[in-house]
Amino acid sequence: MKSTAFDSKAVKERVDSLLVEYIGGDTFKQYREKVEKYFWKVFQSIFAEDFGPKSFRRLYRIGRVFVNLALPEELFFRIFKEVKELVRNSPEVALEIRISMGFMALMRAYLDVDDMPSSDIDTINGEVLSLLLKLRKQCKETRKDLVYFMLKDNMEELNKKLVVAQEMISKLKLHITNKKKLSRLDGAFNLYLVKVKNLINQREYDLDSLYIQIKEIDRVSRHFTELIDNILLELLYSTAFIDILTGLYTRNYLEHALRTEIHRAKRLHMPLSLMLVDIDNFKRINDRYGHDAGDTVLMEVGKFIRSVLRNCDIPIRLGGEEFLVLLPHTNLDGAVVVAERLRKVVEGMRVRHENSLISLTVSVGVSEVKDLEDPYKYIKLADKALYMAKKQGKNRVVFLNEG
Repeated sequence: MKSTAFDSKAVKERVDSLLVEYIGGDTFKQYREKVEKYFWKVFQSIFAEDFGPKSFRRLYRIGRVFVNLALPEELFFRIFKEVKELVRNSPEVALEIRISMGFMALMRAYLDVDDMPSSDIDTINGEVLSLLLKLRKQCKETRKDLVYFMLKDNMEELNKKLVVAQEMISKLKLHITNKKKLSRLDGAFNLYLVKVKNLINQREYDLDSLYIQIKEIDRVSRHFTELIDNILLELLYSTAFIDILTGLYTRNYLEHALRTEIHRAKRLHMPLSLMLVDIDNFKRINDRYGHDAGDTVLMEVGKFIRSVLRNCDIPIRLGGEEFLVLLPHTNLDGAVVVAERLRKVVEGMRVRHENSLISLTVSVGVSEVKDLEDPYKYIKLADKALYMAKKQGKNRVVFLNEG
């Protein structure tokens, strides 16, 4: 497989440095060298003169290896961006297109891993629920007080209520990711706003037209509150499986997730691993800073967990300060790397609560599900590994193999 004249040394050096940043230094040297070897095969395929359909199949197979090693999509996007930047000034015009096509073939392996269904609301928490309820109440009060404020000629107070409602809509936009739903909610509120302001800005009122306008505002207001009610219903339904505090799945979801992933692992002949995560000294944090601080810590750890996972991984809050993560298409080596990365991320962060910065660490137990007929045996194995991590001084990852 003869290569093009493109000098890939700079590309290789940059990719190697990104892998060291993600996987770590000497701790996982052997694992990292394996990943580096496969990335070098990626570039050999992309830079080869016979780049074509066979190359895409080869790259897809390499992508499956990366899935098994639990490398996240984020790492690929970073490498793709860096490599494209490095070849931008290359005399070979088609090289940038080759790289795009090559990385698309790699990412196909990730797209073939079915993602778990996600909610339209990124962070299911008390703030979102509170915002929706307050917005609904504000809209109903504004409509109810409309005629009262008109008769009192106190439009300034009415405008204040509308501004508050607008601020609530802006905050909700940070949480709702479903564009269609967001567009309908935003559109309904803007229509309501226009109708009310048109009425406010009128200097003279004809009783017949006033009646028609108020009836129209009623109709728009009802439509807007119905949209809010629909989101609230979906939110409340999803909280059966979503933990409001952390945004992770609840223990109720575990059985369904295990059944789904075991079926997938059998069908695709792919590995399945899991890890148990426990926040160290959580009781001490609660006792020293209060339960509000404990809630803040749980929310932040939920974010840290999501930050190191792929889209297909399933984080579950078992209860209290303990979490379980299912890692589909991942062997024990890959699971240990994910666990160690999570441990380092948490260790390097500080959680702010009022005037205090709280230091955190986690202990992690890891196991690979070898017998797909009895997955709970491996949860117990990971629990045993977690217990060992605690006994060995906390802030560490321990893995156990069957037997």
